[in-house]
Amino acid sequence: MNLLKSNPLLMAAITLSIGFGLGRISPSSTEAINEVVEHPSASPTHSPSSRSSSSLLSHLSLNEVRSHLDQLANDPADGRKAADLKVLLAEWAKRDPESALAFANERRREDWLHDCLIIYGSDQPDAALQWVEAHITSLGLQAHLTAAVYRGWVQTDATAAIHRIEQQKAGVQRDRLLYLAIDEWAQQDVESVFDWIAEQEITPFLSAAYNQALGRYIEQSPADAAYLVSEMENNADKPNFANQTAFHLAKEEPARALEWAEDLPDQARQFALMGVMESWASGANGLQALDYAKELPKGENEEQLFTMVAMKLAHANPAALSQELPDLNEAQQRIAATQLAQVYSAYDSGQTTRWLASLDHGPVRDAAVKTCLNFFRHSDIQQAFELSETFSEESLRRFEIQQILLAWLPIDPQAASDALMSTDALPESRKLMIRDELARQAPAAKDFLLPAKSQ
Repeated sequence: MNLLKSNPLLMAAITLSIGFGLGRISPSSTEAINEVVEHPSASPTHSPSSRSSSSLLSHLSLNEVRSHLDQLANDPADGRKAADLKVLLAEWAKRDPESALAFANERRREDWLHDCLIIYGSDQPDAALQWVEAHITSLGLQAHLTAAVYRGWVQTDATAAIHRIEQQKAGVQRDRLLYLAIDEWAQQDVESVFDWIAEQEITPFLSAAYNQALGRYIEQSPADAAYLVSEMENNADKPNFANQTAFHLAKEEPARALEWAEDLPDQARQFALMGVMESWASGANGLQALDYAKELPKGENEEQLFTMVAMKLAHANPAALSQELPDLNEAQQRIAATQLAQVYSAYDSGQTTRWLASLDHGPVRDAAVKTCLNFFRHSDIQQAFELSETFSEESLRRFEIQQILLAWLPIDPQAASDALMSTDALPESRKLMIRDELARQAPAAKDFLLPAKSQ
């Protein structure tokens, strides 16, 4: 997604920061950059390798571009200016990549180096590779920036880039570059990747390249890919491809995706159904996915499929899933309540408490409380203890209270002891037994060694 196109507020902020924050930028410069912001398809940031003579910034002198960049780069960090910098840096890299790289390198900006080298690599890959070798000493950064060069090269001459990579010594870096190059190429022209694969000898790498290309093909054309995956022999890769295909088909047509999945062999079918449920439950019609999943017959991987739906719906629309709890059977309620507890506990302790209070005491609420304790024992030990008192099942209540107290004792032994002896959730005899057991198990209190204060 293009950041500028998707964020009108950012576009406005960029316009204002350029027009008023810099002061010395000429009106024509401001208009040009604003035009790029408003029409990102014409911007060098939209396609880093594009070298169209119609660039809206082409009339700016290189000195103007550098002057604007200097001012923006020297200002305090401001996220609103990131788009300005990207546009101007790309324009500079198109005209004089070596000086743009020097500018980025002086400021130790690896992200700028990466963007410049994509552009440099798309036009002069050999020179770009030489620059990386001559100026970058860190092996990890060398590998990262070399990959950027090949990414740019693939955009303009994929077969030449891949041929050059294949000539390198076999090893992790060579394989990594090949995977990156194939993936970049597949995003642009997956049909050409398949044509290239058809001409190669079959090797372990070629199988991996095919899998990678097919994954992109599924993303881009799921309906066409569905026919291909259906005809694929029933090997170890087919279930994963079936899952990906069903996931993307279900984004638009869940019913069609389900129909397609039903005709697949057993394992591929189960993987495909999981993909449908994941996609369907994550979308706007997640409750329809829940209605489907709760009616699945026994023996149809129904528990795993329902869990997937509950997990995705709990994140996408927790209130809606909570309202559906009474219409589920007990096993489904426990699954859904566990997923809701994970979401609520991770984001809003107050909402968690209110939601738990709305549940009837019993195994469903117990499952939710147990999940909540995994979060609260690390963030709010007092609340964790209070929740542990509310388990309806006695043995579970005793066990969880004891576990919370064991975690509480090293932090505040007196508070933990007071909480135990004052609770109404346990009989006195049980309190005394737990107190004695805790005394034997209690870990040493934590003490943190801190540096001495300077005089």
